[in-house]
Amino acid sequence: MPKYVDINSIEELNANKEKFGGRIVGIERGSGMATYTDSVLLAYDLDYRQLNSSMIAMASELQKAIDEERWIVVTAWQPHWLFGRYDVKFLEDPKKIYGDTEHIETFVRDDFERDYPEVYRYFQHAFFEEDVLSELLTRMEASKNEKETAREWVEENQELLDAWWGAQTQKASN
Repeated sequence: MPKYVDINSIEELNANKEKFGGRIVGIERGSGMATYTDSVLLAYDLDYRQLNSSMIAMASELQKAIDEERWIVVTAWQPHWLFGRYDVKFLEDPKKIYGDTEHIETFVRDDFERDYPEVYRYFQHAFFEEDVLSELLTRMEASKNEKETAREWVEENQELLDAWWGAQTQKASN
């Protein structure tokens, strides 16, 4: 939700139902986020309905609400380009229905390390800070030429990428 909305917990939603129109704007029905949101509605006994549509439709509703400084609840996750484009926040979830800390993992086939040892070690050290990843996702989402945008980002962040290569080179030489 936009940071200007002055509540901070899911537990505060029912007391502010009128300000939100009793709706949570979500993404595609059947997605993990929509399923978790259905669970949140039940667990917190929220008198809201979840409106499901596409990610783009949800972002459009968010943009309209921000333009009009209306209160809106949307479903979002991190990392996502929404956090680079809009000044939004998560509501606290004391019951941890949405879970705790998110993370991204890299999976490879069993013999990948044997076939590509340098690349394998590189991805063992690749790590994005949340703000760096949000900025990259925002740029890619807005890009008309994703290949060029990626090339520019690599040039601008060469020090970070070199550190990842350096970490894997140091480990390999030990």
